[in-house]
Amino acid sequence: MAYLSVMGLDEQTFKSSKDLKYVFFEGNSDYLVVVFSAFNGPNAKRQHSYNYIKALSRLNINRLYILDNYGERGSYYLGELSDGLLEESVNSLILDISSNLEINKDKIILCGSSKGGSAALYYGLKYNYGHVISGAPQIFIADYLDSLDHTQSTLDYIVGVRNQKSYDELNALMLNQINENSNECEIKLFSSENDWQYKHHIVPLISKFNEKKVKHSLVMSEYPS
Repeated sequence: MAYLSVMGLDEQTFKSSKDLKYVFFEGNSDYLVVVFSAFNGPNAKRQHSYNYIKALSRLNINRLYILDNYGERGSYYLGELSDGLLEESVNSLILDISSNLEINKDKIILCGSSKGGSAALYYGLKYNYGHVISGAPQIFIADYLDSLDHTQSTLDYIVGVRNQKSYDELNALMLNQINENSNECEIKLFSSENDWQYKHHIVPLISKFNEKKVKHSLVMSEYPS
């Protein structure tokens, strides 16, 4: 995973319902890539950082990196689920940047891995962006967060009051975005049968895609061993 702190970056703040930190690189392209970040390790000195800045630096394409810095370790770019303010701000930032560049939704590519892959998939499906590239996303977010000691605070931050209703709402959030409009988004997933999350998260997602006849592709690899 490629992480980068704000050192040496022209980090900016988008003023909205919830202020957002972001980094933008303009390229000679009619596409916009939006990159969502994964979790840092539980012992990392910096818990909120940007992903894939170096990895994508040679691409002459417009690139928007959004920081997931609400909550102790981020919040899947959801913030407090009950108010929806962070989600509103994230979507507004993407639309603001793309509008300034005169880029249509069908030429916006949302990408990320793990937590970032979940966010890319969620926003792509819900807001009908053109493309999603998602690596090893968590689909049942509450289950995932509840399964690890170091993600309990993230679960509590997102749901507010942890009860069966809020837990189920967060778990259902991703699959609920799959509807008759989902084919407007070109979806490419990356996973592996060696990933302990594959059977619990990816298999049900693919099943739902097939049920709703959503066009998608799944690239399987050997990671991790």
